[in-house]
Amino acid sequence: MKADDLILFSSVVELGSFSKVAAKYNLTNSVVSKHIKHLEEELGVQLLYRTTRKLTLTEAGRVLLHGARNVQTAAQEVTPIT
Repeated sequence: MKADDLILFSSVVELGSFSKVAAKYNLTNSVVSKHIKHLEEELGVQLLYRTTRKLTLTEAGRVLLHGARNVQTAAQEVTPIT
């Protein structure tokens, strides 16, 4: 599991749109979609229910989001070793 995948997944949930995430990170919708698909394939579960108007988390998506946010918070709290 790559950190980029988790960051993009969290962003998709937060912004509610693949296109908004693509714009935020200067990517194409296709690239964002591939990262999410990669996560789903690696984990063997569906993370998002997708419709043309709405994204909704699955139960597995909720669990992953919680873990991803914990990792992001921990990473922000790490003090570099000097």
